[in-house]
Amino acid sequence: MIGSFQKRRFLRSVISLICCAVIWMNVFAIDSDAQEGDELITETSRRLLIDGEVVDAQSGEPIKTFRVIPGVRYNSVPGTISHIAVWQPHMIREMNDGQFVWPRTRGYDEMRFRIEADGYRPATTTWLGKGGPHLRMKVHLRPDAGIVGVVRKPDGSPAAGATLAIGLPNRGIRLEAGSVIGHDQPPLDRLSDQWRIPQTVQSDGDGRFLLPFETDRVAVLCVVHDSGYFEQPFIEFATSIVDVPEPVDIALSPWSRVEGHVLWKDRPGAGEIVRASVYRQEPYPGLVSAFSEVEADDHGFYCFGYLPPGEVQLGHGVSVPSETKISTSNVIYEYPVQRELLGAGETKQVDFGGKGAEVVGRLSGLESYENISLSIRPPAPDVWNWRRFGNDAGANDLQKGYAALQTTDYASLYFREGLPIQDDGSFRIDDVMTGQYNLWVNGAAGASQFTVVSSDDSPLDIGTIQVKAK
Repeated sequence: MIGSFQKRRFLRSVISLICCAVIWMNVFAIDSDAQEGDELITETSRRLLIDGEVVDAQSGEPIKTFRVIPGVRYNSVPGTISHIAVWQPHMIREMNDGQFVWPRTRGYDEMRFRIEADGYRPATTTWLGKGGPHLRMKVHLRPDAGIVGVVRKPDGSPAAGATLAIGLPNRGIRLEAGSVIGHDQPPLDRLSDQWRIPQTVQSDGDGRFLLPFETDRVAVLCVVHDSGYFEQPFIEFATSIVDVPEPVDIALSPWSRVEGHVLWKDRPGAGEIVRASVYRQEPYPGLVSAFSEVEADDHGFYCFGYLPPGEVQLGHGVSVPSETKISTSNVIYEYPVQRELLGAGETKQVDFGGKGAEVVGRLSGLESYENISLSIRPPAPDVWNWRRFGNDAGANDLQKGYAALQTTDYASLYFREGLPIQDDGSFRIDDVMTGQYNLWVNGAAGASQFTVVSSDDSPLDIGTIQVKAK
């Protein structure tokens, strides 16, 4: 028998599913009212994949000017079929007077089309094959009144001048220093370049906004303000405001922050470069990204103040002493690298290098450890994968960066040879800088890997390493 708590939870689940279904119908299905017609055996049918029209869903009148963008299927997992469309802005076409035509010679073997016009909700077709039957299609675009709301700071007061941005595949939102890149630029000359810039609106002096409605299932909404940040899949945002009277509120969360030092044991890394990068992978890579670079001060201190909550990658940029002959022009190589998960408003301490950690462990498998020693060094970059995908330039840059790391004035802290082993097989490595390491056993067959992060205050025990005599 189901208890009262389980009954309530079951009812909530049913209600939630019904609400999502209703939202799905209202947000997406009725916006894409594309109808397939009969196949026409004519010269036109051989020349055109689509010969249709785009009309106002209320008046039935042709849309004067609209844009059509084809998309290809995003297959992130081999063997599965994704319904995510990766839009191809280089193939965007502007059409007029409601006439929607697409030639068979243009596009991909399989694609779907996004149809959009100013003042209307976008629509998408079903997936179509370039070699499929000729289609007569009528697309009804619904007029969009927009979403009226107010952006509020973390303290609840209105956020004047906030930027609201909508990201799509190949139309990602890029953040820098607490702002959306490109939101205040004049329109670019080419239509394809214009489309790549995410659609943005600004809140007024009272924090009020009018936001266009987006129908793409993977679209993301970001709101950026000096006081804080908001990020949510657009469909979740639309679902959450279905029964909320306008104006709707968007509450910002405080920015996250990372600070720390670059320290080579007892020497500050003055002038060293530290980079922070955010790159959302789901539901489509790069819908939201951010990249920042700072230079450590004379004390080795650095700080990032405008990081969106979530996962961030922090990396120390490898520089090359001026007296070396290694060419690293336009090469970005980072070591060490550390990933952190940031909470809203959290300040996290991440040091590079550091004062030195203690790493301990034990070898096992030999009767004697005489003439046995250890070596540690950062792992060499995996250039094979880069070359496998045809990126020889990227592979070469990684090799240059790794070579540059070995020439730095702190290289001796990372590339270490002849580390001693005790008679019982135990070992202790002092003054280990932060980073990822490969460990080799010299004089016997054995290896391991370990990582030292900036929060390792106590000795890092990497356990027992099985070795065999050579």
